Amino acid sequence: MNPKTNLIDAGRDRVAEKASDDFLEALRKLAHTLSQPLTSLRGSVEVALMGELNESECRQVLELALQESHRLAETLE
Repeated sequence: MNPKTNLIDAGRDRVAEKASDDFLEALRKLAHTLSQPLTSLRGSVEVALMGELNESECRQVLELALQESHRLAETLE
């Protein structure tokens, strides 16, 4: 095979590997960013579903869940 072709193929492979690494890093950052609001949202819904809250407490929990859902939406925009 032509040495020039090998050099081009090696360069292309490095670019593809870098793009793949960058993509995976972006996914890791997104997962980390989404983790906290998702955990909070899930916890809020679980507390509300326990059925042990009065109306005011339940409303506060649902408001928190709504805030967290807005935060998730903003992260994804």
